[in-house]
Amino acid sequence: MLWGRDVLADMPATPIEHIRQAMREGVDPLYEGLRGDERNVLLTLARMWRTGVHGDFVTKEQAAEWAIPKLPAELAKTLEYARLAYVGAVVDRWDTRGKEAERLAQALLGNIKQVL
Repeated sequence: MLWGRDVLADMPATPIEHIRQAMREGVDPLYEGLRGDERNVLLTLARMWRTGVHGDFVTKEQAAEWAIPKLPAELAKTLEYARLAYVGAVVDRWDTRGKEAERLAQALLGNIKQVL
């Protein structure tokens, strides 16, 4: 544990437009890394969508919980699977879920681009 003054308290807040610009520039390369890292890419896309809508930062788990009720049932099921794997409740295997991961990623990507 570190003691002392909170150095982050003195840091200026990053303007939301800078954050949105970084997300615009990073979302396509992130999507391109889907295969082989499905869980993390899907959860990161959910975080980006949440940040794009609300301008805040939450955990991957919180972003998934926020996004799940906003998605069609089949897509929500895939995001819930990624969330459960993230928290260690299931061991994720994406080799048989590639199409589902791709459909969810496409939907999340579309939602992100709408809000950015």
